[in-house]
Amino acid sequence: MTGTASSAWQTLWSLDQLDNHTAKKLQYTTVKPSNDIACTNRPGRWASSAENSAEHRHEVAILMAAGLGSRMKPLTDRYAKPLVPVLGRPLIETVIAALLKRGVDGIYVVVGYRKEQFHSLPEKYPNLKLIENPEFSTKNNIGSIAVAASQMASADCFVCESDLYIASEDLLCRPLKRSGYFGKYVAGHSEDWVFETSEGRITRVGKEGDNCFNMVGISYFRQPDAARIALAVQDAARRPENAQLFWDEIVDRLVKDGLDLAIHEVAPGEIVECDTVEELTSLEARLRASGCSRMRSESTDGGKVASADVRA
Repeated sequence: MTGTASSAWQTLWSLDQLDNHTAKKLQYTTVKPSNDIACTNRPGRWASSAENSAEHRHEVAILMAAGLGSRMKPLTDRYAKPLVPVLGRPLIETVIAALLKRGVDGIYVVVGYRKEQFHSLPEKYPNLKLIENPEFSTKNNIGSIAVAASQMASADCFVCESDLYIASEDLLCRPLKRSGYFGKYVAGHSEDWVFETSEGRITRVGKEGDNCFNMVGISYFRQPDAARIALAVQDAARRPENAQLFWDEIVDRLVKDGLDLAIHEVAPGEIVECDTVEELTSLEARLRASGCSRMRSESTDGGKVASADVRA
């Protein structure tokens, strides 16, 4: 057995322990066609560097976690991809940690595939709620944004993929004065999702490009822009011919119609997307080689997957 395969099956073995903890009823928000945020039980914001700012803007985050994760088989044959651990810590919890550090007021995780495996997140994080996407198997991610449209439209909003490893919890604590996408610059040709820019403004969001910024899975929109995008996505998602669209394709249409978006630059390695088992094992090898001290895993407790305390 190769090193990659061996590591994959070791991860699968640890995830297998989740089966003993899927009996609890999921807590879902009710998506309403209004601007009212569904998360109202706010005993206070989480402590963060944002607490010291002169003005705290109300912020929420939408985490897309409904997909099948087909490219990370065999791990995702039975388990949701965002819950696959990196050195014992689920990928999605590195994203949550960065949002908590910033002081985001409400986090909404859109679930679908293996939705029951996410039940412990609202228990661990009081301001986190789950939203079910019942069409996750028949629609592209346009469906996940559509079911969270009212939450997205209610405040300044982060939209995040959930299969990301964020290296530093401070990454999102920067001032964000404009709506835009986080991106890393790639010299030469890229077949990934890219951004074309002109005079500091994104002019195209799409596949393939040369000497341009690449998408890294996180975007941030001020409330008026978030509302405009949410309504456009919700409207597009109602049409059967749009079922296989990425939500970013709707953003691209709005950009061409004058939506002003900037690039929030990150360095390579600050945000890592894990699409395959090979990418996962490569990331873990790099972290071990660098002596990464952030990834402190707890020992398993009662069969739960080991995970770090993201507020440590």
